[in-house]
This record gives sequence, C-alpha cells and structure tokens, in this order.
Amino acid sequence: MVLQPCPGLLLLLCVFRLGSTIRLHTCQLVRFIRILYVFLPFQIMYAVHRLLYGEKKNALTCACVDIHRVNIVEASMEEPPRKKRRTQGSGRHQKEWELLQASHKTTNAEILFCHFLAEHNIAFTAADHFSDLVKVMFPDSQTAKEFACRRTKATMIVKESLARGYTQDVIQYCRTHPFTLMIDESNDRTTKKRLVVLAHFFDGENTNTRLLDLPELASGTAASIFAVIDNILQENDIPWSNIVGFASDNCNTMVGKKNSVLSRIKEKNGAVFSVGCICHLGNLCVKDGLKTLPVNIDDLLVDIFYFFKNSSKRIEDFKEFQDFTNSEQEKILKHCPTRWLSLQKVVERTLSQYEALKSYFASHADVERAGKVKSIHDRLQDPVTLLTLHFLSFILPQINQFNIVFQTEACMIGDLLPEMERLLKKLLVKFVQMEHVKSADSLLAVDDTNRYLQHEDSRLAVGLGTRALFQDTNEEDEIRQTRSEKARLAVHSFKLIGRCRIFAHFVLTNQGNE
Repeated sequence: MVLQPCPGLLLLLCVFRLGSTIRLHTCQLVRFIRILYVFLPFQIMYAVHRLLYGEKKNALTCACVDIHRVNIVEASMEEPPRKKRRTQGSGRHQKEWELLQASHKTTNAEILFCHFLAEHNIAFTAADHFSDLVKVMFPDSQTAKEFACRRTKATMIVKESLARGYTQDVIQYCRTHPFTLMIDESNDRTTKKRLVVLAHFFDGENTNTRLLDLPELASGTAASIFAVIDNILQENDIPWSNIVGFASDNCNTMVGKKNSVLSRIKEKNGAVFSVGCICHLGNLCVKDGLKTLPVNIDDLLVDIFYFFKNSSKRIEDFKEFQDFTNSEQEKILKHCPTRWLSLQKVVERTLSQYEALKSYFASHADVERAGKVKSIHDRLQDPVTLLTLHFLSFILPQINQFNIVFQTEACMIGDLLPEMERLLKKLLVKFVQMEHVKSADSLLAVDDTNRYLQHEDSRLAVGLGTRALFQDTNEEDEIRQTRSEKARLAVHSFKLIGRCRIFAHFVLTNQGNE
C-alpha cells in the first residue's frame, strides 16, 4: 500500500524524530506508541517504527483482519546489532525492544477482541466488563494485565481502523476484477433510509460477499438509487465495465424494463446480467397462489395472533380451552407476509390448535357483536377454512424446500434450471396425468388448462387431511359437494397461478438474460 502525503502524518513523524533525538524515556515513548496504534492504520505505524530504527529489522507483529478470519501477520523490523562488548547503551536498547514486543502482543489482543465484537454483533458496552474480566481470568498473563480496551477505544478501532481496512480491500479488488453488484434498501429504526451496497466476487478460492458502502438515500426512486451507486463507483475509481452481474429484489424500481435501476446500469454496461432474487420470486408465486384461494388465510392468521398478543388474560383463558380439547399448550405464532417460509409454520401451528381456537371464539362474550371476535369466529366456523389450511400444509413444504436450497451461501447458479424443473414437475403431476407430463417434449409444452389431461377429483393430490374432509360422510351431500367444488377450483387455481409466475419470472431456458 502506497502512503499518500499527509500534513498530519508529517507532523507526527517529526514528533517521533524529535522524541528519539532528545532521548525521551523509554516507557513514555512506548506508552505514546500504544495510544497511537488505536487511531492510525498499521501501515503508518510500521513506517513510524522504520523511521525510529532506520533499516533495522526484527519481528514486529501487527494484526491484519479479514471478514471471516483473523490472520496474525509478521512484519519485519531489524533488531539493533549486537556489539561484542556489553555497554550501558545496548542494555537500554534491549529493554526498549522487550517493552515494544510486549506492547504489540497487547495491541493484537485488543484488535482481535474488537474484531470479535464486530463479527458477532456484540454491543460495545461489553468491552467495559471484559477489560476487567480478562485480568481475573488470566492473572499470570502480562498481556491480560496490560489489556485496556473499553467501549470508546473499541468503537474507534472498529469504525476507524477495521472498517476502513475492509472497505479499502474490497475497493482495491473491484478496481481490477469482475464482480456482481448487490443492493437493497434498508429502513433503519430512525427516519433515515440507507442503501446497502455489496460486492460479490470469486477470489480464486472462495466466493465472497463484502460490504462496499452504506450511503444514505434522499429518496427511493430509481434515479436517486442509481445516482448514489454511480457516485460510489466514481469516488473509488471502480469502472462500470467490471460489473458483470446485478442482484436486488424484484420490484419495478429495481429491475423494471424501463426507468429502473437495472435499465440505467445497462446503459453504462449492456453486458450486466440479472436473474433477480430466486427466493423472492418463489415467495411471490406463493402469494399469488394464495389470492386464488376461497379464504384469505393471511388476514385470518394475522388477526388471530394480534388478538392474543398483548393480553395475558386472553392467553390464560385460551389455555383452558387447550386443555378441554386435548391440544398442546403452544403459542400462537406470528405470520409476517413479507417473511419467507413463515406461512408454513404458522399454518401447521394453527391446525394443531384449530379445535381450541374454534371453542374459544365460539364461547367469547363478544361473539354476537360486530367486531374482530365475530369476524374470526365466522371464518373459523367455515368448513372451507379448515380445508384450505390442510391443503396449504400439504403444498407449502414442497415449495419451501425449493426456497431453502437457494438460501445457502454457496454458488447455486448451476442448480437453478434442474431445481426449477423439479419443482414444476412436482406441481404438474398433482393435477395433470403423469403420462402427459412424461410424453411432453418439455414442461413448457404441457397444457395444464386442458380438463381432459387433468386428474379426476378423486385422484387429485391434495394431502391426506384435505382428502379426509372431501370424504366426510357426516355432512349433507349438497354442502359436501359445494365444498369439494370450491376446493377443486382453489387447488387448480393455486397451482396454475404459481406455475404461470414461475414461467414469467424464472429462467427456464438457456437463452440468457435479455
């Protein structure tokens, strides 16, 4: 790394040269060096040591950190030459060297500790307690006795040293190597809107994702987001030609064909490839399928959770109904429509508590009044609601399994096409006859809208729970027939819409990104 001229650095070096000229006391000089380690990069401190001791070499240990690991790297500095006769000056230099070596060990320990705090997202206030605790844990260690890294110092090390070092490493790599640009808007708990900018690249051994910048956004428009990205690249001398891919969520602002961030990026570099977020697209398929079902399951699950959320009395009353219906005393889970994979767990939990929920709301004092209680009660009493929940508990695990495959940190682009075909085939064979799926030249050629190619209602793959409700003989034929027809249409619609979304968004051919 080439050091840039800096007036502050020149002044610092002059102070060190003056200190060595007037022969400051060794302990004072060492203490001053240790303080400066916190605020200056190690390359500058190494240059300071070289200035103090000329071209003399010995082992000077400095900490060089990586995102997932810490490497202790030895930088060299020559040891003072030994003289044949022991003099008072040589003893002074030897003592000074030993003090410097001890200070480097303590500095390494402090930096490793700060890296640990940052990597595991531990509050800086923990440093106040750890500085005292480490002395008790290792009373015989000189490094532990000298360890002094409380919250203020830890904050400065992480923000002013480690963070800058990480960023510079990423910038240096992106200047000369191809990488994928990954962005996402993030609303902090404050009123500020920020843009997370990541660089995804292969370094010859591993696939890495590193933080490039975290700027503040004035607005969430495509023009504003692109202007921020363009400014980051220009400030760091990163050419647009090095960007080979773009990843973001799938909203029109990001990846729309016109007036989007991606369309503006392609004006700078037309070779940029973008396939969208696979997991996000899979979740969109499920959300579109849910809209075709006869019952709004999302609203029902959210209403049930928030009814019990802030009332310990309602929760205690509900436990009595759990005991009465022989249901496990389990919490009602929260369903968040924007969180992937949450729907399956909430549906399964609601099914296990369904009888207790029905009894609770049927016995509630407000069941006859217009309001939330009556709304939930009416939906729970509708037999189609239970049938829909059973169907979702059957179909969601297969779709979520596809989603989980692509949530790994490993590179899975080679598995996208076979996994997509496997998922599509699983959906097709549940309501299209197997021989027609096998005989088709491709899955795209299967005409799933043709009623003659579909299974009869009795052979629909809808799960054991759903099938049991179909064959319930305790109800009148008319009611059972109506419910069966609604369920059949819902099942076909759910799978058909999900399949159309897959075709519309996923890359099922090798024709590339247009």
